[in-house]
Amino acid sequence: MADEGEAEVDLEEQGLTEVPAEVLNNGVIESLVLDNNELTELPEALGGLSTLRELHARRNKLQKLPAAIGKLESLEGLFVSGNELVELPGTISSCGALAGIDANENKLSMLPDGLCDCICLEASISQYCACLSPDSLLYASCASNCSLCQMSMS
Repeated sequence: MADEGEAEVDLEEQGLTEVPAEVLNNGVIESLVLDNNELTELPEALGGLSTLRELHARRNKLQKLPAAIGKLESLEGLFVSGNELVELPGTISSCGALAGIDANENKLSMLPDGLCDCICLEASISQYCACLSPDSLLYASCASNCSLCQMSMS
């Protein structure tokens, strides 16, 4: 389990159905790995992890992400492939440091307004940005009006 003050918390393959409260109360987490669990949602309290730089929640059963994710100003990488997400919260475009998103293998059909035009994403065209992948559903919905995708198509 997470120790107080631990910068990286790895809870992969723990059979979790919810994020433990002690994780949400750890004010210095930089990387949180929740891959391969049974999570259907992430709590709004996640927005209180102000130092979080990477959030890994691949291959769960997530149906939505909390709006509070927009409070994660230090978030650089969001890895949520292999879930049941139908949308990303509009607040995600408030993550000023966000450089990459891996949201493949979900039920997404488009990105939130403003996300593709995020200065940080344009400055760092990341391999993890799902809208850059021609195999991704996001590519088709985003490419026509996304400066990031238009740059990748050139």
